[in-house]
Amino acid sequence: MGSDCTGWDLAFACFYNIETACGDQQAFVNCEVTPEGNVWTMASGPTCQICKDYGTEAECSVTSSCQWLTAGCGDQPIQTGCYPKEGCDVSGCNDDSICVAVSYNPCYGEVCEACGAGYFACLPSWAP
Repeated sequence: MGSDCTGWDLAFACFYNIETACGDQQAFVNCEVTPEGNVWTMASGPTCQICKDYGTEAECSVTSSCQWLTAGCGDQPIQTGCYPKEGCDVSGCNDDSICVAVSYNPCYGEVCEACGAGYFACLPSWAP
């Protein structure tokens, strides 16, 4: 990350396997134009499903890559819990999970009138 990618064009991007604390994970990297020149950046990296290990809102808030979501109105409300800030439509899923569109409450802890917003969550393949 951060090395020169001049000559690869702006549309060039790849998936690379990188070693993480959760084992080999896929990261999506692309060539980005910056004031310093063209450099490789990580558009999305592995989440390791680490957020699912936080069982309370307080635990979830300790990392900037996770967020606490509560069920919203809609056809498929999310199960209240800790989820990556980046949905699986961008970062993909690990293990035998599948990426599913769900609804969360965007007004949780806030004053607003919306009851549901979309999010893509990794759910077990056996989940309804």
